[in-house]
Order: sequence, then structure tokens, then C-alpha cells
Amino acid sequence: MRNIPRYALPALILFMLFACLIEPVEGQQLKLAGKVVETATRHGIAALSVRLTASREMGQPQRITATNIDGEFKFTDLVRGRYMLEVSQGNMLLHREFLSVEADTERLITLRKKQ
Repeated sequence: MRNIPRYALPALILFMLFACLIEPVEGQQLKLAGKVVETATRHGIAALSVRLTASREMGQPQRITATNIDGEFKFTDLVRGRYMLEVSQGNMLLHREFLSVEADTERLITLRKKQ
């Protein structure tokens, strides 16, 4: 049997413990938060549907939420990548944008009221 240095086992335990505490960059859980407001008044618009669709190669499910009474929305547990963000009311699309999420991201979406 080979002679193993005395410090090898404690060093291995410390390495394993440290490795468990660090999350890989690719597995980071990111957040996209935003607010939908009316252009003239800057008041939030409630009860709009907000859809987040990841690019095909990411293999992520489509996510849907609604704006709250202040026009705010939030998606959590996202991975880095390209997304399509859509805001609609019923079946009417009001806003669409493509964005890259590389860190926690915030969006302000302004919509003009139809006359």
C-alpha cells in the first residue's frame, strides 16, 4: 500500500466541500423583472399577459405570468440566453422584444393608449 501524505484527506474534504458550495456559471438562476406602463401617465397597467419564450436551442419551457395591479411582472429561475418577451391583452399582441439575459435583468415597457 502506498504512503498517502497526512494532509491529503483533509485537503480532499475541503475541496469537495468548496466544490459543492459553488454553482457553475451556466447553472446560475437569473431573474427578469419588469413593469408595463401607459406612456402619457406612467401608471402601471394591470392584468396583461406576459409571455417569455427561450430560444429553441435552450430547450426551456415557455413561461407565462400576468402583470399585477402596479403593472409589474417577474420571471425567476432563468438561465443565461436569448428570450422573446411578449405582452398581450386577450389575443391582441401589444409588445414584442428579443432580449439577452446574462444577469438579473429589469425592463420598462411603455404602451401608448389607443384613442
